[in-house]
Amino acid sequence: MDSKKIYTKRNTVTRIVPKNWKKTPVDCPVCGFAFRDFDDVLNYKTHSCCKDCDLIYRQPNSKKWEKGWRPDKP
Repeated sequence: MDSKKIYTKRNTVTRIVPKNWKKTPVDCPVCGFAFRDFDDVLNYKTHSCCKDCDLIYRQPNSKKWEKGWRPDKP
């Protein structure tokens, strides 16, 4: 069981997850809107934003984005 953590909630539910598992947020950290579908989640895992922010902010500013730039929140 080295590669897994076991979580027990109130001694009724047991979850077994990998040690490096991290919970995915439900909101885009760039725009603050909730992820609409699984494509938004996949895009978040690769580019740290939803699909819309990827098209509007990341792709046109890809070099700045790679260096850590993010747009100001309104």
